Amino acid sequence: MSRRKLIRVGAAVAISVGSTILAAAAWEVAEMAPPTAGELARLRLGESGVEHPVTAVLLNFRAYDTFLEILVLTVAFWGVWSLEGSQKSPFFRPPGLLLERVTAVLVPMLVLLAAYLLWAGSHRPGGEFQAGAVLGAAGILTLLVGHAVPGAHWHIRRRLVVVAGVGTFIVVAVAGAILAGHVFAYRPGWEMASILVLEVTTALSVGFILTALFAGDAEGLHGESPPQSAKEDECPPT
Repeated sequence: MSRRKLIRVGAAVAISVGSTILAAAAWEVAEMAPPTAGELARLRLGESGVEHPVTAVLLNFRAYDTFLEILVLTVAFWGVWSLEGSQKSPFFRPPGLLLERVTAVLVPMLVLLAAYLLWAGSHRPGGEFQAGAVLGAAGILTLLVGHAVPGAHWHIRRRLVVVAGVGTFIVVAVAGAILAGHVFAYRPGWEMASILVLEVTTALSVGFILTALFAGDAEGLHGESPPQSAKEDECPPT
């Protein structure tokens, strides 16, 4: 089986499993009795594995919502990249000195901020999507100064990062159905670890997908370098 067919079969299987998970989760929610979902989340916050009610809802009590959001982003990524790339301009405008200096300082700070948002999400506002958006901003800044995004040349690892969020949600959902008896349920004592894995993988996927959507295609992730003539103009021979 060719690699293209293997990818299509894998995508079909992932879509089928994802659809089944969403249907099962929707069926369970439809059968929920009062109290309401919000009241139930507050009453059972201690069982969620985290201290912040929003994180408890998004990654435990209503994790299928977050799964659907990262699934939409992943499908959007493949949809954009399946189109023909836009015609690149033959002219390169070197980034200004200010943008280069600001980016060199700001990108490491953004990575640290993303890590903080992941850590803070368990007990205060924050979480995987906020961290992913910050990582996406760091990636876009990297492209704006003409540098390649880390991992842009690793085709297989690049694809793994894209599907890491969706794949982890599917694994957690299936494991919950087997070990705890409900889709997206966590085995007692595993709540915090499971949520942490979900947050890290989803943040990486969101960050890379946002950067890739800005780039438009694989070539765009490699950044741009000024033509030889532009380099000669900037650095005339002495």
